[in-house]
Amino acid sequence: MYRVSEFKQESYKTGEVADILNVTTKTVMNYDKQGLLVVKRTPMNRRLVLREDLLAYLDKAGLLYDDTLTASEGQKVDVIYSRVYDVNNADFLDKQTLYILEHVNNLSNPLVIKEIGGGYLLGRKKIVELTNLVLGNKVKNIYVVDESRLASLNIQYLKLLFNRFGVQVHTVECNDTDYVNKIEKDLSLETASIIHNLSK
Repeated sequence: MYRVSEFKQESYKTGEVADILNVTTKTVMNYDKQGLLVVKRTPMNRRLVLREDLLAYLDKAGLLYDDTLTASEGQKVDVIYSRVYDVNNADFLDKQTLYILEHVNNLSNPLVIKEIGGGYLLGRKKIVELTNLVLGNKVKNIYVVDESRLASLNIQYLKLLFNRFGVQVHTVECNDTDYVNKIEKDLSLETASIIHNLSK
């Protein structure tokens, strides 16, 4: 999921667009040929993608969140929160997100927040960002594949806090063995780290 505020340039080279979309430059040119993404030519015959064309492509693909809207405009979001403790499991962040997107209907302005790390809540930047969104009355629901993704400790406190602001935490349970094993392995690494730090 991409945020509107991340796109600050007026135009992007095809290589930059390829990096943003995590595809090859040839794929970007194919998107242009297929009419999926508008690529312009400069007087020097260089290819450029205008900001508004890139945003239109992402929006049509359901990959864009307009974070420039404020809660006062009535635009609460549904947050998809994914987290791994171990950087070696970073690929599992996108798998969590995609699983939720595939299994939850009617998401309202979905915002994806991904985090690598664990430990105490206040030491995690993304959980603090999520909490600030909740406190700012900008969140409708939070979706996770497992409650331990939000917090391995103090999850009941966090859920109570969110609930006081009208935000429900929804677990989109997955019975896939690979998912379950990855979550359990990641959680056991985090728990061992917490125990180690407490025993110092």
